Amino acid sequence: MDLALCLLEKQPDGTTKISFSGAKRPLYYTEGTDNQIFTFKGSRKSIGGEQNESIHFETQSIVLPAKSCIYLCSDGITDQNDAERVKLGEGKLKYAISSVANKSMQEQFDAIEQMLLTHQRGTLQRDDMLLIGVRL
Repeated sequence: MDLALCLLEKQPDGTTKISFSGAKRPLYYTEGTDNQIFTFKGSRKSIGGEQNESIHFETQSIVLPAKSCIYLCSDGITDQNDAERVKLGEGKLKYAISSVANKSMQEQFDAIEQMLLTHQRGTLQRDDMLLIGVRL
């Protein structure tokens, strides 16, 4: 099973400390109004199932300025195929996010939803699809 957890802590100076840990899921983020996308990669380990109880997941932290955005998603978005069975992939998702990261969250939603529908070209959804974006 995959999981992404993050803790957001507002700092007195207006920045936000992000602490992230992921099981096979990343966290994407922008810094301020810059559209460049950065990634905290999750662990290659899953949660659940029969595993060694000594497995630990690394926590990664960063302090981000106001107006930064963070994004968490399920693998259903990147795994969604088109009519030729080509997956959307992480690269296309990150490109889509970076192209709209300075827009309002509603405009980001509309643009990414349209990009996904264009990619699918009528292909049925194959898995759950979740993308959460938060502007700090």
